[in-house]
Amino acid sequence: MLGNYRDIIIHCGLHKTGTSYLQQMFFANRVALARHSIHYPSFKSPAGDIYEGNHSVTVAGINKSLQVEATLSRSLDLESDCDCLLISGEGFLKIENHSAFLESLRRSAPNARIQLIFYLRRFDHLIEGVYIQRAKQDLCGDITDAPYPLNFNDLLAPFIAAFGRDDVILRPYNKLLWTDGSLGADFLGAIGAPEAWTEMEQAKDDRVNEALTRPETFLLSRLRSPAAKKLLLRRLVEYPLADYRDKARFFRSPQDRQRMNKTLEAANQHLADVFRLGSIAEFLNLHDYSDDPDWTPFEPSQERLMIYLAGFADQLAEPLSVFPRL
Repeated sequence: MLGNYRDIIIHCGLHKTGTSYLQQMFFANRVALARHSIHYPSFKSPAGDIYEGNHSVTVAGINKSLQVEATLSRSLDLESDCDCLLISGEGFLKIENHSAFLESLRRSAPNARIQLIFYLRRFDHLIEGVYIQRAKQDLCGDITDAPYPLNFNDLLAPFIAAFGRDDVILRPYNKLLWTDGSLGADFLGAIGAPEAWTEMEQAKDDRVNEALTRPETFLLSRLRSPAAKKLLLRRLVEYPLADYRDKARFFRSPQDRQRMNKTLEAANQHLADVFRLGSIAEFLNLHDYSDDPDWTPFEPSQERLMIYLAGFADQLAEPLSVFPRL
């Protein structure tokens, strides 16, 4: 199976860099990609459609056995006449033994060039996005309780050591540096298939995994159980917090975000130097703080939020006392 490919490209994220959007676009356009000799595997089981093209579920099995081809083939349809195999999943960031992973891949695909692609996002935007996602899933607390490894040097070093710099592609989650301002066009250009984008433009305006507002995120961050969070997310779709006027995007102030970025800029410039990316500040657009013109400190309105919650408090299975800041 893998031995038939001349190129294997693994898209590894990072988190909150449009990965879900790209996966859904690839999944919906498998036929168009195949016309350009790119195979994006679907799941073998009909139930696999729930993953919407996310291949992360295979990583646990890879870490357990390190038999990469056997593990992938159990859940993914790897058979094709294409020259290039494209796999995408943030789970590949959790590969435990990078050298053994590569060795197993090379045994199965001795004639293929194997490349990894990562998108890097500016630090303050990334941590805000991670906080919103964690608040949806499992976090009960403030943005300071949502850590993420922001030293990209350390995060990517094991991949670079195993695969080599020439087979690791770094791209910015920065539309100023994307072809036509499009993430899809940038990705396909980065893997050497820019012409494929013209057949996939119908997907480029989709909003996937859209961020919540600050009041919505705050409410979710007060709930402890995943079941209550899911219930609240469904409720927010049916009954949006339309009367809660809060136009700001971020929980941290522009000054706090600037201090964070300045510290991390110096720590990550080495990676930019190794990959000849130029200034890491320009690569990630770190110095623009006009991105939240309506920013004010977030101050939850006790009366409005409690009224909203009271409408279905009996279904939450959590007392409203779990909202200590209200």
